[in-house]
Amino acid sequence: CFTAVIYLAYPLIEPFLGSEYSGLARLIVLWAIFFAFALVRTVFMASLMTDAHGYRELQAISWYALVLSLAGLWWLTPRGVQWVIGVLIAVEAFQLLMVSRKALAIWKTQ
Repeated sequence: CFTAVIYLAYPLIEPFLGSEYSGLARLIVLWAIFFAFALVRTVFMASLMTDAHGYRELQAISWYALVLSLAGLWWLTPRGVQWVIGVLIAVEAFQLLMVSRKALAIWKTQ
């Protein structure tokens, strides 16, 4: 909701910010998507931080995320900042999928 308000109000706010901040509405939306994935992933991660096995699971997921991040950033950085944020969003989505799957499995056993 906050992102929608900022996105819709940005044309009205933009003249007050100056020319160096023109055209940033798309980046604001991309960063909001990134942080939305990160917030939900963090909640699920807390479930895995209750024992050593959960930490091992998180470590494995983090290694996969690191490899995906480095490969995606190496490949897409030349295309621009929106692609870089897109890589970060994709990695967050991957981590959210993996972490939530593991957390839901733990919740079912409890």
